Amino acid sequence: MAAYLLAHIFFDAHAKAFQTPLNVTTWYPSIGFTLAFMLYYGPKSLPLVSLSYIAINLLIWENGALNIYTILPPLFKSIASLAGAQYLHKHIGSISRPWTLQMLAHFGVGTLLTSTLAGISTIGFWISSGLRPSSVFFPSLMEWMLGDVIGISIVAPFMLVIFIPHLSLLARNGIQTVLHQNVRFLKENLFFLADLLIGASLLISVIYLVFFSSFGQTYNLLFLNAIPVLWAVLRHGFRGAVLVATTIAISGLASVLYLDESTRFISSRTDIYIFQLFTMILTLASYTLGAAIDELRRAKKSIERHRRELEETVRHRTMELVQENAERRRAEDDLIRINDMLEQRVLDRTKALNEARLHAEHMSEAKTQFLQNISHELRTPLNAVIGFSQLLTREELGPLGQAKYRDYAQNIHSAGSHLLSLVGDLLEMASLTGEERPLQKTVRDLRPMVEEALSMSKPRADAKNIRLAITTHDAAIYVEADQHRLLQVLLNLIGNAIKFSPENSLVDIRLSQENRDAIIEITDQGPGIAEADLPLVFERFWRGNRSDISSVGGMGLGLSIAHSLIQKHGGNLSLGNVPDKGICATIRLPLSAHQATSPDTKTSHKNMAP
Repeated sequence: MAAYLLAHIFFDAHAKAFQTPLNVTTWYPSIGFTLAFMLYYGPKSLPLVSLSYIAINLLIWENGALNIYTILPPLFKSIASLAGAQYLHKHIGSISRPWTLQMLAHFGVGTLLTSTLAGISTIGFWISSGLRPSSVFFPSLMEWMLGDVIGISIVAPFMLVIFIPHLSLLARNGIQTVLHQNVRFLKENLFFLADLLIGASLLISVIYLVFFSSFGQTYNLLFLNAIPVLWAVLRHGFRGAVLVATTIAISGLASVLYLDESTRFISSRTDIYIFQLFTMILTLASYTLGAAIDELRRAKKSIERHRRELEETVRHRTMELVQENAERRRAEDDLIRINDMLEQRVLDRTKALNEARLHAEHMSEAKTQFLQNISHELRTPLNAVIGFSQLLTREELGPLGQAKYRDYAQNIHSAGSHLLSLVGDLLEMASLTGEERPLQKTVRDLRPMVEEALSMSKPRADAKNIRLAITTHDAAIYVEADQHRLLQVLLNLIGNAIKFSPENSLVDIRLSQENRDAIIEITDQGPGIAEADLPLVFERFWRGNRSDISSVGGMGLGLSIAHSLIQKHGGNLSLGNVPDKGICATIRLPLSAHQATSPDTKTSHKNMAP
């Protein structure tokens, strides 16, 4: 506002305006200054703006006379500027950000709002005060609004875009710093300097031709002003449009004020209106085009930035993929190498296992053959020893003479029989291990087989005065079994029960049926087996750790053979301690498919007393 006041004082702009017959006013641009000032500093600047308006009104219009005509119109324009600034603050926000088409549209609405409020309030005040007749209200309002719209449209953007951002020039060494920065920028950007010189030359040439030349006085060349405006818009966007439009408006106004009538391009009041309308249209069109070009450039820069970011992302991702592929190939090569090593190890191990299996089979065959040979070699002399010792014991060939010789013969017979039993166990174990002698299964009734085993075991029980008791069902219980092998198991288990039971005791044999299983339970009254040793009883050559068990003789093969034979029959053999009795051996065999389903059967008891 101070600069505006100084322009009127030093350049005598106000006086020059009314010295011309055109009666041109220079008051219009002032509202553009106030609107820009309030946009930049906010509502707090209202008192300062109002005082500035009053000061200008006093010094320029009222010659220092302080009255309502001096005070109220500036206040009306200040309040109108504040209303426009508030609207623009609400819809535009920060004025330091780049101008867009949307901001420009809101700026147009704010301009109309400000000029309308200022015109209605001021002209209404003049009419109500009798300074003007009411008949000129609408023409005066249109003229007022046209001038204010031009003043705001040109001055406010110039202040906001060009002047205010360079307020640092007012600081100490500000001009020197800005000049130094611009000179360095121009040295580094010679193309921009050339472009700036071309644009300035074009602008000066057109302004001179249109406003100050005799040719421009003769012909209306206002349309030529579009050339430098278009150049500035295309080259520099919105900033270029603001700078060139302001320069053209100031140049046109200066030519009207300071040129005489013979050289002035405007000769009538109508020409003033035409110039104002042309200036307004040119300004708004250039602003719109400049804002659109700036948005396109920003969009292009944004797209370019995103493209570079995308390319950088793609490049990094490609490098990562290349690295991952290389690592994957290395991993695949390592896997192939490890797989080859493992395959070779598997082949080597398989070969070694096959060789070991063949060797084991060969050794097993050799062992079996050896046992068969040794069995044959041992059984022949043992049978002879047993037979002759039996003849001597019976004295069938004549008396031995002394009773002691008979005891010797009995000992020879017992030892030979025991040795023959051990040889039989070894041969049986060898045949089971070598998968030889498959079972000859037939459907058998268990009861006759159990009774046969009891009859064969009775002499041994009688020797210890042990009573054999059998409990069985009246109905037959059929199983598929190898009679010879199952009888061998029964003899072994009953023999063990007799062996470990004390004299004058009981061995109980119970035959029953449960679901689809036949069950044989053999219970003795021996010392039992420690719970920790029960899992070991079916291992080969296990004879127990107690002296009263291990001292009874045998190689510890009987239970192992019996367990293997029962498993070959598809059944199960288990041993468990019976409280206050001894050991209970339980055989479970699957019933035959031909087993008849019958109602409850009676249980019969049979004792085989010694």
